[in-house]
Amino acid sequence: MNGYGDSGGWHEAHAAPANPAFQEAITLVETDESHELIWAGTESGGVYALQCPTLKRYSNSRAHIGRVDELVAAHGGGALSLSSAAVKLHSPGGLARLTIQTDQTAPFLACALEPGSGQRAVIARRGKGLGVHELSSGRRVLLADALGQEVVIVRAPAGRGTLVAGTEDGQLLLLDPRTGYKVTSSMAAHSAGLAALDTKADLVVTAGYGGRQGRIMLESHVKVYDVRMTARMLAMLPFTAGPAILRFHPMFSSTVLVASASGIFSLADAQGAGRYSQSYQVDTAGDSLTSAALASTGDAIVFGGTGGYVHLWALSGHPRMNAYSEPLELPLAMPQPAVQLKERDSFALAHQYFPEQGKLLSDFDPTTPMQQGLPPRIVDPLLLANSRKADFVQYIQNPHFSKDAPFGQATAKIAVARNARVKVATGAPDSAAKAKAARRKARAAQGGAVLPAWYQHNRIKQQAGTRFEAFDFSAHNRTRYAGLENDMANSYANPLWQILYFIPALRETMMRHVAEPDKEFCLSCELGFLFRMLFAAKGAACQATNLLRALRQNREAGALGLLEGQAQRSSALGDVLVNASRDASLRRRVQSLQRFMLQQLHRESAPADSGSAKAAKATEKASDVQPEAGSDPAAPSTAVEALFGMATRQRTVCLSGEDRAERFTDSRTFQVELQVPVAPTPTFPAAAASPTRGKAPAPAQPPPPLPSFAKLLQDSIVGQRTNRGWFDDSRRYQLLQQSQVPTRLPQVLVISCGMPSGGALPWDAPPDSAGLPWALDIRADPDSWEVTIQEGAAAELRETVDVEGGPSDRRAVYELCAAVHHVQDADEEPGRASASEGHLIAHIQVPPAYIDTERGVAQSPVPPSPGQSPFVRGALSTRGVPPAAARHAAASVAAAQRPEVQAPAVEVAASAAAEAAPPGGSGAVSPAAAAEGPVPVVAREPAGPPGEDGADPADATAAGQAAEGGHQKFPSTADSADTTAAEAGEPSGNSASKDSGEQPQQPDDSADSDQTSEAPSTPLQQLKASTSLSRAMGGLSLNAARQSSFEVSDPDALQPRQPRRPPPAPRWMVFNDFLIKETPAEEVQALFGGQKTPCLLYYTQMGAAGAAVVEPVWQPPPVLMPAAFQQLCLAPPLQGPTFRLDRPTFTVLRDNELPKPGMVFGIDAEFVALAHADKVLQSGGDMETRVARLGLARVSVVRGEGPMAGQACVDDYIHLHEPVADYLTRFSGIVAGDLDLAQSRKYLTTCKRTYLKLRHLVDAGCLLVGHGLKKDFRMINIVVPPAQVVDTAELFSFKRQRKLSLRFLAAFLLRIDIQGQAHDSIEDACTALALHKVYQRLQATGDEAAKEALSKMYDFGQEVGWDPALWPRTPPPVFP
Repeated sequence: MNGYGDSGGWHEAHAAPANPAFQEAITLVETDESHELIWAGTESGGVYALQCPTLKRYSNSRAHIGRVDELVAAHGGGALSLSSAAVKLHSPGGLARLTIQTDQTAPFLACALEPGSGQRAVIARRGKGLGVHELSSGRRVLLADALGQEVVIVRAPAGRGTLVAGTEDGQLLLLDPRTGYKVTSSMAAHSAGLAALDTKADLVVTAGYGGRQGRIMLESHVKVYDVRMTARMLAMLPFTAGPAILRFHPMFSSTVLVASASGIFSLADAQGAGRYSQSYQVDTAGDSLTSAALASTGDAIVFGGTGGYVHLWALSGHPRMNAYSEPLELPLAMPQPAVQLKERDSFALAHQYFPEQGKLLSDFDPTTPMQQGLPPRIVDPLLLANSRKADFVQYIQNPHFSKDAPFGQATAKIAVARNARVKVATGAPDSAAKAKAARRKARAAQGGAVLPAWYQHNRIKQQAGTRFEAFDFSAHNRTRYAGLENDMANSYANPLWQILYFIPALRETMMRHVAEPDKEFCLSCELGFLFRMLFAAKGAACQATNLLRALRQNREAGALGLLEGQAQRSSALGDVLVNASRDASLRRRVQSLQRFMLQQLHRESAPADSGSAKAAKATEKASDVQPEAGSDPAAPSTAVEALFGMATRQRTVCLSGEDRAERFTDSRTFQVELQVPVAPTPTFPAAAASPTRGKAPAPAQPPPPLPSFAKLLQDSIVGQRTNRGWFDDSRRYQLLQQSQVPTRLPQVLVISCGMPSGGALPWDAPPDSAGLPWALDIRADPDSWEVTIQEGAAAELRETVDVEGGPSDRRAVYELCAAVHHVQDADEEPGRASASEGHLIAHIQVPPAYIDTERGVAQSPVPPSPGQSPFVRGALSTRGVPPAAARHAAASVAAAQRPEVQAPAVEVAASAAAEAAPPGGSGAVSPAAAAEGPVPVVAREPAGPPGEDGADPADATAAGQAAEGGHQKFPSTADSADTTAAEAGEPSGNSASKDSGEQPQQPDDSADSDQTSEAPSTPLQQLKASTSLSRAMGGLSLNAARQSSFEVSDPDALQPRQPRRPPPAPRWMVFNDFLIKETPAEEVQALFGGQKTPCLLYYTQMGAAGAAVVEPVWQPPPVLMPAAFQQLCLAPPLQGPTFRLDRPTFTVLRDNELPKPGMVFGIDAEFVALAHADKVLQSGGDMETRVARLGLARVSVVRGEGPMAGQACVDDYIHLHEPVADYLTRFSGIVAGDLDLAQSRKYLTTCKRTYLKLRHLVDAGCLLVGHGLKKDFRMINIVVPPAQVVDTAELFSFKRQRKLSLRFLAAFLLRIDIQGQAHDSIEDACTALALHKVYQRLQATGDEAAKEALSKMYDFGQEVGWDPALWPRTPPPVFP
């Protein structure tokens, strides 16, 4: 080899495309520093690793959405790739270890490793200069300015660690890392820009463009610069072919590779006055060379071209990239099948498993003993605290060891603790419940208070005997109100959501809130969506998934410690999950959450253009002058402030000085913090001068009496305190006295009981009672700075309202309407989270507007759904559907498919159900019960936990309202029905419902009217802040166009129900997640031996007599107008309007296709796992304590009618803000990169935009057809009326039989094979539409024929299997 690194033996060793399936231009090539690999970047953003010298593909990844502009070999193996949008660090296997992203306004231009360390990257961005980023975390540690010029090429290192940068206008910049990359020298290298640049030691070679005859052309020479002192030109090397690629030889200090785009290359001596070695020609087949790289050994040169080929030139037959390379980790060879099957061979010839893998479990004899590992050991925490660690070994010194003790004594004493292991329960699964029942029985025998079953913590678990059915929530809720599931993080807030829902004005305000599609995490929108679900669920259990998701994304909520588990945080690398520092006290957490939610709702609803938004964010507005006497406070700016906001005037008096200067500020609070007085330290009398030895000390002084609740609340509102603080600039820190007085009282008074968990009540109360006043009379006098509060019964204080007039801003009478209690079951199994932390429940006095005038709080009959199969295997009958409704079921299904059918057509099924339903209501009081007066509460031990041993959680108590509350006591729904039936001489309706599964019999209309006439009418309990208050607020009313845009799709709300009798009295209900039942008012005050204590109290203003009018429950307005829906569908993806996506998979609905009542759409959704399921070892196996958390990944909606039937109109991929734990590709069809904003070529959008589209289809009354929609709607977090759902999984199934898969139904009924490799939501939706048409054909043939076809499918599946890929023969025909 000569001095140029050329022995005259350069030859092309190999040439191969980087991707044979898709040949695209290669923009850059580079050699790996630690492995025998060649890196290549392509025009479309792919990064490939090829093995040397065979050029076989080792790994590949679609790293960028645009071309790869820079490729740098990383220290220790791997490569650093750069595009205009991101910089990624790749491992040899193709995994992106680091991603640094930027926005479109400042794209990346070039990058290089920092000289010396190699642990940092210097990245140039347009308009932002140079940034230095750590490769371990991606954090930017330095930002440098390149004299305001755009750097397009960065090379390192040069002499003394200098960084060389080339600019757009052809200048060279020398940057010194020791001075923060400041420019130390600059020189104009080429007048029209740079084409190539490379550095080594003190030499810099450049190639660029210049002007010739008025045109910009590539200069035919290479410039050599010496940068030892300052940049100066050393030589010019002519190269007539046009130098486009420059790379220094790694083995020689001054040898440089010069290559042209046409494929001519040569090696030259940069200090040898332009002497070149022999020239060579790369066979590019007409393509152009784009880049080149030399191996660290100098034995190989790699070229990349626009044709997609990589050319390897070498000096020997076995070139190597490095002198000492690390071995590559190659994938294991796939085992060859024992039998080679041809295309038409039967699968029965194949082995079910490989013989060399051993036996299956079914191959063993059932009597064969099996080895089982021991449970894990337990280390005593006291011993673990004294542990020590040496290197990687942790040891604990034997505490029983003593030098004087006999040998072996210490070992014998510690043997029990050393051999302690986890005790695995080997009994029945209900052993824990039996143990808890034994503890409860022992507590009751000792005279202790036993917590009723409906206050205990409920868990969602699989019930016995329900193999193919989900958890039965109906066993825990027989009311018309919807519960909330508690199997997700932050579900401790469920009682709070329920209380806010039962405030009529707030519910209407949130449900009329105008949704903002571009504001993804708006708590007002999500709370309104949750209220819509609770309104439409009608007794079913719901999830607050989307609301909790929006809460999890709020930074302020995480900072306040309101989040459980993990929370979202944004960093330079994107969104990541970190451990949330939640408040350890559940009581303080829910109190802080209540305050935060009201403040956030107020901020979001404040008008942004009027300046109220800024005022909403401020906590107070200062004023230096004393206000005039009797001045009115500022009017509320939002409905939330009008409901919950208490306007106060604060006075600060400087106690230092003779003038006693004062300062006044106006503020607003949404929640009154009850200031618990500090218990005084017990004092003892002074000892005598000469005490007598042995005489007992004098007794301590008795503690002072506790104040009343009214006195404690009065002191908390006034808040008079003395402390040191800043007064003004002249007086500075002084002794200050602060106090406040309300200037405007809220409609709903929220009180936070600031008492410790498990502590005694800080106010005077009867034994084992909370002593909460049923009503409060609050009078505020801002002129005299006084507040007086009187507590008493609601009936007594209501009389003062009738006599003295209605409430005002400074005087109001409040009635207790709701309370959040903290429950800590003393009989809970030790070690469980619920035993240490407890849980929360809500007592709510349901307003009359939420109570049905005929059925009371009992659940309304569910109208027949067109998506439910009426068949039961073994008998041709309907499943719990009244005969009149069954006759109209088929007609309603067919009528709902026609576009011309309007909302009244859906009323057929509802009217049929009403005809078949028993007459009368369930909320009446018998004359005998009304004559007896208040029914005393008798403590009794319940039969068992809800849903166990036949115990009915809805029948646990029969008490009504308390006399202290000012209402006639109402028995529970079930007991009132039984009492009426007993008086009529008929059997109990409750027993009939348990035996036959039918609805309980109700009393007739005449009996109901007689009972109602004797019961006192109590309309005064209606909240003053009713729907009229929200309509009076500016901007909250709905115009007539919005009200008439859609027909009503809910059969229960087609016509407003006018009350035909006096409004019902409010009922006290307990909401324990998904368990809801009626309770007597006395239980609101009950503490059960300190196991239930109040956290939050809600008091509502009472109006004058007769002022409250019970309004019928109204139908919520649509979320979107048709024009807004169409605009939302036409919105560009999140990648931008100019981003190039894959081939479109959907066509937006046209003007004549906008959703209307009865229109048919197919729908399917796919999900990914955001968090794996939490499992614990219990009863000898793994049990899920919290299910896997899934996230919505894709939603597809397909037209079901019209000329474009079968074509998708919505196909949204959801951009997730949380990392994906498992893409579930086999079931979802989603692969890595589909949801990545930097890589995906799918139509990416936000979850809220997709939710609004689906919400519009539901509000428009469309019929949604799909397979397994119950789970889809549950994960989407939307409730769809049953009359609008057609679920093929329910249509083609028998009750208590397995649900047939979509693939099975498609193969059996449609003779098509779907879901071969992965699921596709559009394909699944189209298949569901086709199956629905088949079902309609089966219905037309008659019930017997339809049932026979369904039985035929079950028989065939049980005979040959449920997987169509393993069927040995074709299924029998369905139609003759």
